[in-house]
Amino acid sequence: TLSITSGSSYITLSKTSVTGNSKVKVTGKKEGSATIKIKYDSGDTEYVYVEVVDDDDDEDELEIEVGDYEYIEIDLDDYDADKATLSITSGSSYITLSKTSVTGNSKVKVTGKKEGSATIKIKYDSGDTEYVYVEVVDDDDDNEYDYNDFDYEDEIDVDVDDYETYYINLEKHDATDAEISIISGKSYISLGKIKVTTSENIKIYGDEEGESIIKIKYSTGEIDYLWIEVND
Repeated sequence: TLSITSGSSYITLSKTSVTGNSKVKVTGKKEGSATIKIKYDSGDTEYVYVEVVDDDDDEDELEIEVGDYEYIEIDLDDYDADKATLSITSGSSYITLSKTSVTGNSKVKVTGKKEGSATIKIKYDSGDTEYVYVEVVDDDDDNEYDYNDFDYEDEIDVDVDDYETYYINLEKHDATDAEISIISGKSYISLGKIKVTTSENIKIYGDEEGESIIKIKYSTGEIDYLWIEVND
């Protein structure tokens, strides 16, 4: 006779009893671990340990640039749960979480603080546990960018010790906010704002002669790039 002694929500058995040499099909239902007990009428007992893995879940691993962010989708329905708590079990100095507890299907924002790796544990009140592995990379080295690789939304000329404005149109992107960052040539320009929650003009200051790239990331995930030329 066969029985699932732990993790019955993760696997199913095609048979629970056999009377001859036979194959029993074990089907993985969802990610987790389980134990199968096989009891023979001779009195012998055998245990089979099963690990069910989800190799199709893109959220098992995240790559985030320093100063940028990505979202984890928390779907309580997948685990028959009413609540989930999140904690950073390793690498807490490399990332931050926008929430540590959710009571409904939700997005949790993960922000990269500095280069390194981290692990996020998601514990559901159904007893299930999920881990997300995060790699924070630093692509902020000017030498890593080929200026020709970007499809620029606009090109802006600004003089040293002066500024130009650029209108960020949230409605155009159906976005609720946008975050602005200088991804190349940080020493040449500075920004009047690094986040907007309404459509508005931002100021771009010319600090010294050179070339820079600005990245505008909208809440919808869309990205615009601006090419900035600072003239002396």
